[in-house]
Amino acid sequence: MRWPFRRFGLIPLLLTSSLAPGLAWGAELPQPLTLQHAISLAASAEHPSLQQLQATTNQARIALEQIESRQGASVDLTGRLRWKRLQQQGDATLDDHLLTLSARKPLYDFGYSALESQIASAWIGQRQSEQQQQIESRKLLILENFFAVLLTDLQRTLDDETMTIAYLRFKKKEDKAPTGLYSELDLLQAESIFQDTRAQQKLSEMEQRLSRIRLAEVLNHTESIPSALTAPTTTPAEIVSRLAPVEEVQQSARADNRQLQHLQQQIEIARKEVKKEQRGDHPELDAVVEWRENSRVTSTKDRWRASLQFEWPLFDGGANQQRVALARESLTQAQSALEAEQRRVSEAVSRLHLQLHALEAKWEADQIAAEYRDFELDRNRALYEQEQQSNFGDALVGVSASHLRSAESRFSAILARAKLDHLMGKEIKINE
Repeated sequence: MRWPFRRFGLIPLLLTSSLAPGLAWGAELPQPLTLQHAISLAASAEHPSLQQLQATTNQARIALEQIESRQGASVDLTGRLRWKRLQQQGDATLDDHLLTLSARKPLYDFGYSALESQIASAWIGQRQSEQQQQIESRKLLILENFFAVLLTDLQRTLDDETMTIAYLRFKKKEDKAPTGLYSELDLLQAESIFQDTRAQQKLSEMEQRLSRIRLAEVLNHTESIPSALTAPTTTPAEIVSRLAPVEEVQQSARADNRQLQHLQQQIEIARKEVKKEQRGDHPELDAVVEWRENSRVTSTKDRWRASLQFEWPLFDGGANQQRVALARESLTQAQSALEAEQRRVSEAVSRLHLQLHALEAKWEADQIAAEYRDFELDRNRALYEQEQQSNFGDALVGVSASHLRSAESRFSAILARAKLDHLMGKEIKINE
């Protein structure tokens, strides 16, 4: 009996479709989907996370406008209708109506409003920086999910072939059982192995579908599940050949890391907050012009008034001192956060740099393993075609396993390089 082995799937009727039924696969996304196109979707303004950050940026702009508007002139109109009954004149009634138009313009507050404006402007810059950080972080998330789909496809192929081999071996023993060549124990053992591989194949099928759903969510294309993906071909050896020494990478990360810059900006904001609270009981000088029209005639009736008003709070029970203390604690917290992040970035750079060199060595081992598996497959194919004893099925599974192993090394190296670029404050790009 000659077994119908094929490279990508041995018994087609045993293999279920890799696409989930009832879903719209690739209605909007290009087919096949490339990694370069996938990460270009990271900046989609329609994604909820970016919409939230845009909303906080708009709030920061509105806060700045509110601060600036308080330094402008304000005009108020006040009216009053009132009647008085005079005791001295019996039931006589006196009109006491009043109409007031006043204008106020802050002149000087000893730098308090200027500090408020500087802090509000700095918060706008912080929010814009967070938006760019979010885009780059989403690129990393897209890379991880993109590679997860490709790896689940390879794992599915491996598990399909493993299951098919187990099934064929079980059927072979079942067909020859009546001859007494195999016992009932042999049959149960073969069937148990087949059922285990079948359960694993079903898990791979489920993960294959779920990985695509997760990728669609990250790409903000929940109604367009990606079907075919194009795998990048960059190797760990190529990545390491372009890798700068770890000292240069560390220096670049310390200078240009976005999160470190973000924390440094927070320290500057915290310092300005301390200065602002130290001026919390600040004097204020305002110009006020007032026009009044009163229906009641009085001996001191003034229709126009113009004045300079000076206000200087003298005592508030220590409330301002508490606000200053809180602001100083916030400054200390921001400085500690920067130091902790500097240490984390330094450790991450060293780890990723070492990881890339380790992946290069693993990649070289992968190539030797793949060469061995290909040679083993050719030898077993030749024996099989000569109808000699052959482990052709195991060799076929071994080739699929070597492909999965090689892909894991390549994808891990590309992801590690992207994370390293992210730590150095560079824009993540895929040039293939």
